[in-house]
Amino acid sequence: MSVPITDLGSSVFALVNVVAKGMEEELDPFDLQPLEFSLLRFCLGSEWTTSRDLVKVLPVDSSRISRVVEKMRARGLLSRRRHPDDRRVVRLRLTEDGRNLAMELSLRVQTRESKLMEGVSEAERNAFLSVTGKILSNYSTDG
Repeated sequence: MSVPITDLGSSVFALVNVVAKGMEEELDPFDLQPLEFSLLRFCLGSEWTTSRDLVKVLPVDSSRISRVVEKMRARGLLSRRRHPDDRRVVRLRLTEDGRNLAMELSLRVQTRESKLMEGVSEAERNAFLSVTGKILSNYSTDG
């Protein structure tokens, strides 16, 4: 399917839809939402994390993070433990099931993304990432 590139907004909208649809198709059999997968994937990259860390990297507020963390804990994918030096801080960690699921889904999503990138050269990919970074930087400095 070829999408005409007429302006930034419609191009970004089409790209987001394609990526999101592919991710949803990979996550649906596991009854996970993209935000939940993003949380698991972030936790995969660290031994311990906190809800505060998650709020910094995920596009939602702390109350939503708390609900998602609780859902992942209830499913046996995350465990919680108080920090030994500061009992107010609750640390989060993937369980073995959570780690296995996060790794499997990461591979599935990566495979899907690789298919989307077929025919795109490394130079084109780097240019895309560079331009995207500049646009995001312009947004964050816009005030």
